[in-house]
This record gives sequence, C-alpha cells and structure tokens, in this order.
Amino acid sequence: MMVGSMKKLKETEQLATLTNSNELALESLFDGYYDRIYAYCVHRLFCRTTAEDITSQIFLNAAKGFGSVSGDGPEIHVRWLYGIATNQCNAYIRQHLRRRKIFEKYQKEHHHQPDEVESSPDWTGVYAGIAQLKEIEQTVITLRFFENMGYDQIAGIIKKRQAAVRVILHRGLKKLQKLLNPAECGFINRGVGHD
Repeated sequence: MMVGSMKKLKETEQLATLTNSNELALESLFDGYYDRIYAYCVHRLFCRTTAEDITSQIFLNAAKGFGSVSGDGPEIHVRWLYGIATNQCNAYIRQHLRRRKIFEKYQKEHHHQPDEVESSPDWTGVYAGIAQLKEIEQTVITLRFFENMGYDQIAGIIKKRQAAVRVILHRGLKKLQKLLNPAECGFINRGVGHD
C-alpha cells in the first residue's frame, strides 16, 4: 500500500509544477479519480503492480493533454480520463498477449468442477475468460460490472452509441457463458439490457 501512496505523492508533486490555468481542475480530477482509475486498471490488467504503473502513465498523459479537452463540466473530463485509461490498458494488453496464454494454461491445469455451487465466483476463471474476449468487450464488461457505469457513460468513453454498447456487452457475456460455467461467472441476469 505504501508504494501506491508514494506514487500518488510523486504524481501530485509533478502535477503541482504545471503552469496551466487548468491546474486546479486537474488536481481535482486527480484527487477525485485516482483510486477509481487505479481500480479500473486492476480489473483490466489483473495485476496491481502493472496497474500502478499504467495509472501513473495515465495521469501524466492527462496532465500533458488536459488543456486540449473541449467542453465544460467534470463529466467530460472524467470520460476523457477513462478514455485515456482504456487506451493505455488496451496498449498494454496488446504488448503482453502472453498473459492470455498464461491464464489459459492455468485454467486448464486448475479447472475443477465443484460438487456444490460455491458462494463466490472463481475470479481466476472469470479473469481468464474476460482475457479471451476482444479488447472492446473486455472494456465494456469491465466498465459496466467492475466500475458500475451506465451505458451512456460507457458510450462516451468508447465513443460509440448506447445501442452499440448494449450489443457489445450482450455478445461479450454470451462468449463468457460459453467459456465459463454460468453460475461461476456471476453475470447471469445482472443488468444486461437494463440501466
């Protein structure tokens, strides 16, 4: 936990050196969303250390490009920030496709059929299943179920219509159901098609 605090302190010091007139708004965005962006990265990348590094990069990129965001209101900046986070996570995943093979191997070696239904999902299996989906499906599922975002928010982040978000989510969940035991995956009847 101390490492995350040190990174946050270091980033705060870097952001404090900005001479931009948007300095206070950027600090507010950082203070209000650092933990949420970090959690989003953990859910996308399945590794806290990597998520810390990626989150640091996200906020450094945000500091560099904050003045280029057009529009007023915090919601526009939050969508922009999640857009940066999504792009950074997708870039990392593309560069580290080996992760998918490791998860697949682990799932094959350690997959078991419980005698009775367990009370909590097998998160290793869920993450392994999500890792086998397309990037856009991973993004939508993570934003919807781990970040608890509405379709309108997700549509703003991935720059698609709400109807397209619903279709992507539906297809991604159908694929997950084929990859996992539906009872273990935890997504059955959980908000698909409803906001």
